[in-house]
Amino acid sequence: MKVNKKVLQLIAAIQILIFHFWINSSNTGVENFIRTISYIGVDIFFFVSVYSMSQRYDENFNYLSFIKNRFKNIFIKYWILLAIAIVYKRYSSVIYKILGIEIFIKGGGAFLWFIPGIMLVYLLFPFFLKWKNKYKTYIVLAVYLLVSIAVTNFTSYKEIFILLNRLPVMLFGYELSKRKLKGNKLIGVVSIMLSLACLYKFGYKAKLNFPIYDFYYIFAIPFIYGLLPLVENIKLNKVFDKVSKTTLEIYGLQMIFGFDISSKIYLLFKNPLISNIVSLSLIILLAIIFKTVYDFINSKISFK
Repeated sequence: MKVNKKVLQLIAAIQILIFHFWINSSNTGVENFIRTISYIGVDIFFFVSVYSMSQRYDENFNYLSFIKNRFKNIFIKYWILLAIAIVYKRYSSVIYKILGIEIFIKGGGAFLWFIPGIMLVYLLFPFFLKWKNKYKTYIVLAVYLLVSIAVTNFTSYKEIFILLNRLPVMLFGYELSKRKLKGNKLIGVVSIMLSLACLYKFGYKAKLNFPIYDFYYIFAIPFIYGLLPLVENIKLNKVFDKVSKTTLEIYGLQMIFGFDISSKIYLLFKNPLISNIVSLSLIILLAIIFKTVYDFINSKISFK
């Protein structure tokens, strides 16, 4: 089964945009449900990142070269986005943001928490790849469960779970990279439907906090598994291909400007659907411009 990374990244980017500033156009619960579970876009990002890393690198790859590349392509952009946010939002306390450790203090409320989170994955996951133990996935999963249950039940610290609960989907990405599975669209549809049913009950109507805090994130796995055979043969045109390569920029800019843009656009059009389309288009356009300028400067400076 082919993992169509570009289409998955495109879906993830759209879901993240919907999650953060979609304006409902009806009073039905359908839109609320779709918006609420669109956090799955983050899980797709983690899945694709680990899957790609697991396929591309083996236990002999150059760690320092890999981290240097990730730092250039991710964390430098994070600092640029932070500088923009400091000016635009007038942040006063920034040291934890600069260091990328605010995630451990504020969890999902941290500035662009996903970027320090994925950078931490890139720092640590290569050691997992180098570990020569055929049971390593099961060992890590068992440790995750034991530690998470202990933290949930014996401490009041909950901020780390927005990242920690993405570990199962990352391990799923690793395991899938090592297996050859046949895609089946019917199984894919059934898997998505089961995922949606579980998400509705345990991630929308109520939050599943047993045996681990925010354990409902686990239901992203059957959703992603179901997507794989449905999108494996889809080819993107040039526009959507461009968007799929700009997911990090879309995430960062919509977190900084998204709410303000969508609010002003809504005041202009007074129509939720039109406002959503225009707002999403503007954020995507800004992201493409950001990436184009960054890539141009990067090519001229040529970080060595």
